[in-house]
Amino acid sequence: MKWKIVTVLIVSMVTSFVCGRVLFAQYTGGSYDGYAMGSFSWLPTVTTGSATNVTTSSATLNGTVNAHGTSTTALFQYGASSGVYTGTSSTTSISTDGTSTVSIGISSLSATTLYYYRIAANNSAGTSTGSQASFTTATPSSEPPPPTMVTLTVTSASPSSGATGVGTSTAVSATFSLYMNGSTLTADTFKLQGNGGAVTGSVTTNGATATFTPASSLAYNTTYTATITTGAQAANYAGTTLDSNYSWTFTTENAPVVPMPTPTATPSPTPTPVSSPTPAPSVAPTKKTTPSATSTPTPTPTPAPTVPGVSGELYLSKTMAYLSGDTVAVTVVDADRDANAASEDTLTTAIKVTALGYYAGGDLALDMKENGVNSGTFLATIKTGTTTTGGASSGTRSNIGVIKTVQGGTATVVYTDTAPDASTITKTLSFSSSDATLVFDAEFCTVGSYAVVTHVDAEENEDATKVDTLLNHAVIETSSHNRAWVKLEEAGADTGTFKGSILVSNAATVDYESIQASGGDTLTAGCTDEINTSGAPRQVTAVSRVVSLEPTPTPAATPTPISSLLPTPSLAECTAGKITLSSYKLKLIKKQSVEVVVTVMGEGDCPVEGAKVRVLFLVTNPNDSGLISVSRRSAVTDANGQAVFAIKAGNKTGKADITFKTGSLKGARLVVKVVGKKGK
Repeated sequence: MKWKIVTVLIVSMVTSFVCGRVLFAQYTGGSYDGYAMGSFSWLPTVTTGSATNVTTSSATLNGTVNAHGTSTTALFQYGASSGVYTGTSSTTSISTDGTSTVSIGISSLSATTLYYYRIAANNSAGTSTGSQASFTTATPSSEPPPPTMVTLTVTSASPSSGATGVGTSTAVSATFSLYMNGSTLTADTFKLQGNGGAVTGSVTTNGATATFTPASSLAYNTTYTATITTGAQAANYAGTTLDSNYSWTFTTENAPVVPMPTPTATPSPTPTPVSSPTPAPSVAPTKKTTPSATSTPTPTPTPAPTVPGVSGELYLSKTMAYLSGDTVAVTVVDADRDANAASEDTLTTAIKVTALGYYAGGDLALDMKENGVNSGTFLATIKTGTTTTGGASSGTRSNIGVIKTVQGGTATVVYTDTAPDASTITKTLSFSSSDATLVFDAEFCTVGSYAVVTHVDAEENEDATKVDTLLNHAVIETSSHNRAWVKLEEAGADTGTFKGSILVSNAATVDYESIQASGGDTLTAGCTDEINTSGAPRQVTAVSRVVSLEPTPTPAATPTPISSLLPTPSLAECTAGKITLSSYKLKLIKKQSVEVVVTVMGEGDCPVEGAKVRVLFLVTNPNDSGLISVSRRSAVTDANGQAVFAIKAGNKTGKADITFKTGSLKGARLVVKVVGKKGK
């Protein structure tokens, strides 16, 4: 049995066949006994057309397809390199017999970029592709200027190089020629070295200024060397560094001889934790009873001088001291040690302070200095802190030093007498922290009046000789979006009690001046009590209600006016009315940094100085965290009403919105797009 082709039906003899059938018959000799029919499809015919509607990020690709009556899918392939197609468009279906026009749009392209493309169609017979064509995306109206190559230098330092008599509580700072990247200024790149080795401390950055704050007071009469290494980088795209390490030196002041109060033999009472008082309307809050660690000891009759030939006496102004910033006066009365009747004597290293049960870094030795010619009374000062420092040694003369303290710790204070016989006198000094309190002076306040707060915290009393001021310690708020810092001023030197006030106003909130509120709002004051009896930071809060009318007060004694803390309200010379930006759109390449100037203006375009500008930013794609960073979360405008922020791209591409706000004004919006490389 044989099969023979008896009939072939071919529509057209071309390289791309449309459709055909073949008839087969069975030949048995003399006749055809049967037949079979077969069929097949033809490849689609395609032609690549030109691109239209080309913009900076999109285009429409065109072409034609002949499906020859077979169900066919068409699309475009494209890419930024010739012959390499990394992208595909959406698809369209065609089944007609004849030429059909295909137009498909593509997007998310990079500006000013050459793209290659071709049309492709697929059916059951296979895939056909057209010839390659190309187009170039449009150029944006404005491109960010290329990074400017600059040199980073230190323009000034404080204390200045070669300075002498520098206070032991001084922070060290340097100002640079460029704004600095704060993450690169650390204790590893900003160092301070003294005779005793490296000084521990923390580094903060504000614009072009970096500040090194020692963890404890510097030593007296010591030369220190400050060094900024080449690891510190500017907040620009290039991350500019110093050409070489920058160093300078300064010398601290000599140890002073501090006159001490007449000692008392009566030890101060041990502090007892006291809960915060509950304020009542129009009644000043009950102050927490503060142990004598922050108060001046009650004067008592001066002990009679010792008779020659009899051992001396040792007195401490208090036997319980707070953990940080407290002062203990040490007095020795010993006529036998008054060796020179014509001048004041110094008893070298006559006092030794030794920690008991904890490591304080070594003993603290102190000289005793006579407080008058031929008086036989000798004085020294012990201060409390986190590090044992200062004092006297074989080569240093000082009657002032700091002893490291711990909660519940004790130390012995030992006086070594040498005349008429060698002997020692020992006193015990205990250490404890205090629990801070914070209360409003009134349970209610009205719009237009001042809300007054009282804060008691012995550890914030850093200088026993002057009135301390706390600027960034406590806030008053009506919500997490409406808050202001309140300035706290110590009620008296070495009291540990601080007072502050802020105007309750309908106007915008301004740090240290006013809080925006209306009737029915609740004012909440809060701060962090870093050192306390719990051993961990704790939040301290107080509340006061804002009422439309002053409530009838409960009869009470009129509180003493706080004239120095209640400023007379006055109209601001220039009130914030609008906020503008130096740029509203930015396109950054990865790792690039650009500065944006925010300007706050008032009526008549007057510059608003001291306005706090806050930064809020939104990343379009939640997966793009780290797309951009801003040099600081907030800044205060200068005399020109301006604040400068550095916007830096990360290592991803995408789009983000940044909003700059001040007070209750509508924010100014900046759109930032991050691309892979310039022009993409």
